[in-house]
This record gives sequence, structure tokens and C-alpha cells, in this order.
Amino acid sequence: MKKSYIYIVLAYGLFLGWLLSFPYNGPVLKHLVLIHQVPIASFSLTYTVVPAVFLIIYSFFQIKEEYAKTMMNWSITACFVGTIILFAVPPSYWYPVLAVMGIGSVLYIIGWSYFYTMEIPIAQKMQIMALVIITGNAIYYVINILHNQISIGFLLVIMLAPLGGSFWAAAKTAVNEKIAVELEQEPLPVKLIFVICFFLFAINLTDGLTFHAIYPSFDRLFIEYFTFYGIMPYILTLVIIFFYGNKLSIMFPVFLGTSLLGLAYLSFGLMGENWYNYFITETFLHGTWGQELRPRVPLFLIVFNENLFTTYQLNSLKYLLFLIIV
Repeated sequence: MKKSYIYIVLAYGLFLGWLLSFPYNGPVLKHLVLIHQVPIASFSLTYTVVPAVFLIIYSFFQIKEEYAKTMMNWSITACFVGTIILFAVPPSYWYPVLAVMGIGSVLYIIGWSYFYTMEIPIAQKMQIMALVIITGNAIYYVINILHNQISIGFLLVIMLAPLGGSFWAAAKTAVNEKIAVELEQEPLPVKLIFVICFFLFAINLTDGLTFHAIYPSFDRLFIEYFTFYGIMPYILTLVIIFFYGNKLSIMFPVFLGTSLLGLAYLSFGLMGENWYNYFITETFLHGTWGQELRPRVPLFLIVFNENLFTTYQLNSLKYLLFLIIV
């Protein structure tokens, strides 16, 4: 793997670890709201809804390529400062901070996606994205285990470390050999975007069953397994994709992931709440997410959105709205 690819992986992988562990409804945010005895829902919505509205406004502007790294630097600085503030002030002051951090997060990912699009060859994109998500989720896995076993001050240091590493990697990121984009003069594939949006909308609907029915059942009964086993099948699936991604058909992970998702719901419905079904259902569910290469759907949509518009050199509000709605 080229050295420039490693910087691209670390730039987003470390940032993703921070994001999944903290502001994106992560265990650290849950830990903080538990300390302050406040509900988490409004804070999570602030972090996700404000950036969605911002992206609508962003779609009216054309950001030049040379500003990608500057945008990344300022964005991660905002997230770094915002993290410190959230640990230091009462929850009543969190809303504007989370809003700024949410906007900073999407701007950082959009800036990063330029380097991912233009530096990584098409044949290696799946492998590189798998490695990015492995990095982020490995950080999430460790923090998920440690967050309630260490002091709040040490937890803050741990949360700032991935951001610092991401800032360093982003500074090293560059487009050394800009890949040729053969489709940049072709019309935007409207039907393809519609199909992708419909597919992801259906997947998100089924996620409601996962997070509001399956997970609460297993989390209540098997909390010790849930903490340690959790995302292990997910990471294992991504490792397989990393090593064999360039040998697979592009659509094979989609078909296999959708099939595994159906099997997960069948196993939960037929075998009920018991320890062996927990491992079966959990393995199917996380194998599904690994096949779909999504750290969380909204994050990957942002990267998909910017990659698509970079490739076709367009900035269209209606397609961006489709992706946000999904």
C-alpha cells in the first residue's frame, strides 16, 4: 500500500473513531448525559439534523478543490475545541456546540472525500474504505469498553487523541497522482441515484427493527456478551473485504448483505431471546453492515454524495436532497 493511501486511511479512520464513540450517539455522549441526568435524544438530533440543513445550503455553493485541506483543518479544529467544551460546560450549553461540531464533521468528510476520490484508484476503493471503517470501529470498540471504567479527565484525553492523529494525517494527505475520471462528461445517472436512495431507505426502515426491538432485547439479557462480542463480526467481515475486495463483484456484497439481514430477522423471530440466538442474530446483523461497507449510513452517504458530484463535476440540489431524505 502506498504511503499516501495510509494517510488517507488514518485521516478519516481516526476521525470516524472519534465520531462513532462520541457525538454520533456514541457511548461517551451517553456516559456524559448519564452523569448530568438528561435525555440524549435532543442532543443526537442536534448533531445530525443541523448538518443536514447545512448541506442543503452548501449545495448552492461550489467549493474549489484547493480548499479541501483548509476546510478539513478548520473543521477538525472546531471538533477538537467542541469536545473540550462539552466536557467542561453544563448540558444547556451543548446545543450550539453540537451544531457546530456537526457542520464541522460533514465538512471534514466532504474535504476528505476529494482526496479519496482523486488519489485512490477505482479498483482499490472498496479495500481502502474497508480499512478506514476497520480503523474507526476498532477505536469505537476500545472506547466502548473503557468509557465507564476511567476518570472523566482521562476519557477526555482519549477522545482528543484520535482527533489529533486525524489532524496530523490530514496535513500529510495529498493527491500525488490524480486519477483519470472517464465519466466526468457523462450525464448524472438519475435512475441509479433513485435506486440507491430507495434501497437505503428500505435498509434504514429495517434498522428501526434492529435498534428498537432486537438490540434492546439482547442488551437487557446479555449485556456482558453485547459489550465484548458486539461489532467483532462486523470488523471480521471488513477484514475479509479488505483482503478479497478486489476479487469480488461490486454488487456481490450488496446481495450477500441483504440476504444476511433477512436471515438475522428470521433467526430473531423464530428462535427468540436466548444466548445462542444472540450470537447467530448478532453475527448476521454485523456481517450485513460489513458487506454494505457503512460505518453508519448517513456518514457513507456524505462520502458517496461528494464522490458522485466530484466525478460528474456537478452540484445539484435535488440529488443532494434525495440523499439527505434517505
